[in-house]
Formats: sequence, structure tokens, C-alpha cells
Amino acid sequence: MLSISKTAYLFCILFTTVYSVVLPSGCNQGNEPQDIDNAIQDAVELARAALAALTSGKVNGNENVFKGAYNPLFAPEDRLEDHVVLHRSNRYWVDKDYASKPNAKPMPIPIGVGDPAKGLKPGAFGSYATLGYKFNDEYDTEGHGHIYIAENRRRPPTNTFRDVRRYPDIVRDGLDPRFTALENIKPLAQTMLHELIHVAGGLTDPDPNRKNKRDFKINDGPSNDKTYGWMKCNKRRKTRKPNIHIADCITFLAQAIYLQIGGKDTYWTTGEVDINTLRPKHIPRQTS
Repeated sequence: MLSISKTAYLFCILFTTVYSVVLPSGCNQGNEPQDIDNAIQDAVELARAALAALTSGKVNGNENVFKGAYNPLFAPEDRLEDHVVLHRSNRYWVDKDYASKPNAKPMPIPIGVGDPAKGLKPGAFGSYATLGYKFNDEYDTEGHGHIYIAENRRRPPTNTFRDVRRYPDIVRDGLDPRFTALENIKPLAQTMLHELIHVAGGLTDPDPNRKNKRDFKINDGPSNDKTYGWMKCNKRRKTRKPNIHIADCITFLAQAIYLQIGGKDTYWTTGEVDINTLRPKHIPRQTS
């Protein structure tokens, strides 16, 4: 069984995610409110299940099932809308829907994605989050965050090659024979949890060498080699690169813990299971 001290960081992030208050802020236009509400509910359920497993070191009372979810991803010691506008410099986008807590003064928050040169807003590249911070006593939006869910995640195309059913439905009804790998199971709640983890992790201190820029502490990996998907997280793990600060790796850990099909021990050690036995299914070695 893993010591809590070894998983304190993940424990803290998932604890924060579980007990965060999520308030829709109208960031998405034309969305289906019930789908968003369901995704938030499912994301919280995933975080609760992962939190319980990280506390006990077991899934379904079984240490080996927990290890099947945890070990491929982490080392034991780890533990746009009207308010999105172009900054006056024309070099990056900002979320202007932030007001300083002490005085309600506007405090636009920079957005680290998007391509101003091509006129592409951040939402064109997928889901993302912004997070407020304290600049000084006059400008302070710490504790406020916004999440944008991309259109193709809110309304997936009918020909999508992924299982986008809700997590509780997958556990209850079983795996789709076409989608027995974690990579191909992608409910809306997965994106919601990923972005919540960014927000729950908070921001780094200002970097004086980068004009006091701040980044998410829980990020998406190196800028030249973004880490998305179980396979990429597992590849990093095999090469002894830490995943503790990568949102998708924490998300897939929660997903592997929660997806215990039909309440039976389900081993995600290789990222894919046999649909009949729920034991690990061999995946050919990933090549770069």
C-alpha cells in the first residue's frame, strides 16, 4: 500500500477538485446545460473515486487493481466569447471577464493559447482554462477561474472514434468492444476534470526572466512536446520523466481508478483491457 505522504500532491489536487465550487459563467454559447451539468457531476465523481483510492492504495479493496491504474503513469515517490479579446499589444488574447476583488476594477487575464496573427481565438484550439491571481493589493482575482469547453467536446461528431458515454453508463453497461483502451474513452467529464485540475493546481510565481509571466503549476507538459493521452503519459513514465505536474496524466489516473466495469476488478496496467476478463490487454510498444 502506498503511503499518503508519497501521494500527498495528487491527493491535494484531487481533494481541491472534489470540493471546489463550480459555477457556470456563460463562457460557452449555444451549449446544452444538462450535458455540462452531467460532465461536472461525473468529473467530481471521478475525483472522489481517485481520492479514495489514493488514500487507501486500493481499488475495490484490491491493491493490485490500484497499482494497475497508478504504476503505468506515476512513480511511487510522486505522489471564447465577447470577454475574450486581443490585448492592446496585438500579441496575445486576454479574458477580460475578471474583476479585482477589493474594488471591482477590471483585471484582464492573459490566455496562453490562440494565434492572434491568424485571428484564431483560443477556443479554436480546444478546451482551456484561465485562472486569476493576486498582482498586488489593488489588483487581486485570486480564487477565480474560467473554463471553456470546446465545441467538438460539447457536441462530438456522430462519427467520432471514441466512447463518449458518461462514466457511470460505461461502468454500468460495460465497455464498447470498439473502445477498450483508455485512450479511446473520452466522455465530456474527462475534459472537464482535466481543466479543473489545471485550475485546482494554481499558478506559478511570476518569472522575472519572462516579464513576470505565470504558468499553470499543473500543465500539459513541455511546450515543444505536449503530453496528452494515456500512451504519452505511460511513455514518459517508462523513461523516468515525472508526470506529477501534467493534467492529462492525473486525469487518466482518475479515469483508470473509476472505470471498474460492472463493479469488477478492472486492470488498466497496459492502458487497454480484455473486454471479457477485464485483465490487461497487450499493446505493442509505442514508437516515436
